[in-house]
Amino acid sequence: MKNFSTDQDTFRHGDQYFTQSSAMDFSASINPESTERKKITIDPENLSHYPLSPDIIESRLSSYLGLKRENVMAFYGLTALIHHFFRFFNNMRGLLLEPLFAEHMRAALLSNMNISRVPVNAVMKDPRLIHSFSPDVISMNSPVNPTGEHYGTGEIEKLLMESEKIGASVFIDEAYADFVKKDRTLDYKFLLDRYSNFICGRTLTKATGLPGVRIGYAIGPANMIMQMKRMGIPWMIPQFYSEIIDSLLEIGDLEWIEDERNYLERSFRDMGISILGKPDANFISFRINDMEMKEYFSIELKNRGFLVRDISNFYGFMQGDFRVTVRKHRDNEKLVHAIKEILE
Repeated sequence: MKNFSTDQDTFRHGDQYFTQSSAMDFSASINPESTERKKITIDPENLSHYPLSPDIIESRLSSYLGLKRENVMAFYGLTALIHHFFRFFNNMRGLLLEPLFAEHMRAALLSNMNISRVPVNAVMKDPRLIHSFSPDVISMNSPVNPTGEHYGTGEIEKLLMESEKIGASVFIDEAYADFVKKDRTLDYKFLLDRYSNFICGRTLTKATGLPGVRIGYAIGPANMIMQMKRMGIPWMIPQFYSEIIDSLLEIGDLEWIEDERNYLERSFRDMGISILGKPDANFISFRINDMEMKEYFSIELKNRGFLVRDISNFYGFMQGDFRVTVRKHRDNEKLVHAIKEILE
């Protein structure tokens, strides 16, 4: 067994609900309202047979996205998809555009990659920087986790153009893309018509509010999707997922998130809290400037019944940096009131 020298705390994730189930959870960045109201039941007959291929799910996803079936691949969660993608680049060079979901680093390590890390904002400002690293694969989040900036089609195209020149493939982790305004999301058809060196990884976990249902999917050129399918494992997706896929795609209206995000931003700034980045998704990251409070802030909130995400283990962040999910207004008001009490 290989002994990784990287601090395992790097891979700590944020879901604390089952250890603090009585608290209001602002730590996991999912839609607080589940889109599937009915109780999900499993037909015992489905457990008596091996699951079918994910054909039904992929057909529904491609129709939902307005893409060709050959450009979509369903997977058992986005995290598993990330690891599957990185296995194609075993012993090669990887460039991680940070900050980034920690599983990208874990996947790169498990693939024995020579890893470089660089701030995503520097590369997106001047994509030619990637030439200095000569990577085989580049990995990034958009919206960025944990600050929430979203990069549009024009910005991503510039990165793909430079990556193509050096023969690098790009993985764009779009876990939170459903929370971005639809007129600002990536134009997949445009990118697929012009580039053959990228995969966009998405998930139904966040927007549906059902993280226990593990459906992730890849969007990419047909040649890359075909290669990933050939290297996949059988019976990857439970049969009953095909039966509930239509319900999962009924995500509903998420327009309210922008108003509530703006409310939280204003409230935090009024309290002297610094907002980190320019959030476009369903979460906000911020910095507590009070030196004495940095260490105890999340503990004080937990004592008042609120869970927040400590992001000090993300690349480029420090003690006193936190992320909160945008919830409905009443919940957000309660959080703001609790923070005011702590800081006064």
